[in-house]
Amino acid sequence: MSLFPFADYWWFYGGFLVFVSVILTIDLGVFNRRAHVVSFKEATIWSIIWGRARARFNYAFINTPPRNSGRKQVVSSDSNF
Repeated sequence: MSLFPFADYWWFYGGFLVFVSVILTIDLGVFNRRAHVVSFKEATIWSIIWGRARARFNYAFINTPPRNSGRKQVVSSDSNF
């Protein structure tokens, strides 16, 4: 038994990949267009922003119930021949 089977959470994994792609595009393409020395304050702010995004994703992932994948769990009672 796996904790988060791909068959039940495929939509969440796909959404996560899209989300990360969009955020990286925004981060690298919009906010960091010029090369500069990163200050301690800027590094702290970006660490907080990414830490909050990670925490929100983790909260949503843990608290989202799996969708019914149409699979039925087979319980076998004929193990006592």
